[in-house]
Amino acid sequence: MTVAEMEVQIKRIWRSSFQNELDNALEANLRQSALVGVRATLEAALQEELTAELGFDRYVRLPNGRKPIRQHRSGFFRRQVLTTYGRIPDLRVPKLRSGNPERQ
Repeated sequence: MTVAEMEVQIKRIWRSSFQNELDNALEANLRQSALVGVRATLEAALQEELTAELGFDRYVRLPNGRKPIRQHRSGFFRRQVLTTYGRIPDLRVPKLRSGNPERQ
């Protein structure tokens, strides 16, 4: 093998290794971006589900200025969720002040 042939092989190997690093970095970046979207979608779906269950939106007031009496939202709790794109360490799940055991 000549020096020129070795140089060509070294460059070929370097390019394939360099490309592999780019592919891995791109995949990691895409997975992270996908996780942001999955998290936002899950949190929005959980909010919509609770709104449908309660029958009123967040911060809604009755005509007399009071909150609906049935059930009250009470912030969030955090859960870990494993998705196809990776782990979401702190998904915000809405909770109720009372009536949680009666919910389906």
